[in-house]
Amino acid sequence: MAGPAEMAPLQLLTFAPMIDSELARLVLGHHSITFVERDHVFGWASILTLFHGGYGQVPLLHGQGLKLSGPRAMAVHFDRKAAPERRLLPSGQPRCQRVQADWARFNGALASDVAALCYFPMLSKRDMMTALFSRAIP
Repeated sequence: MAGPAEMAPLQLLTFAPMIDSELARLVLGHHSITFVERDHVFGWASILTLFHGGYGQVPLLHGQGLKLSGPRAMAVHFDRKAAPERRLLPSGQPRCQRVQADWARFNGALASDVAALCYFPMLSKRDMMTALFSRAIP
């Protein structure tokens, strides 16, 4: 018989506007994973991951015995259970090497640069950004 921890829905702890939070939603959606998102302000979300078994990286998927920090960990975990044609991370070369390089490029340096480029003009619009960064936050 499953206990309360195994019955509770998975929780996705996020800072909603963060690029990795969006990528985590896409990974979970691709694998048809049901979750409840818990959005928090920047900084506080990182601290909360520590209380839920993560290590400061946002987003964190936790519950039902899982503690997955970041969209990459989620993709790796759920790919193991997926049919080969549904996996996001291929196992065979050279595709695996290409996906690894693309992940590092698009979700690493390029993602940071795009975020900075987008946020720079938007942050001057205080009313709009305050509403965006604080909506539905507990």
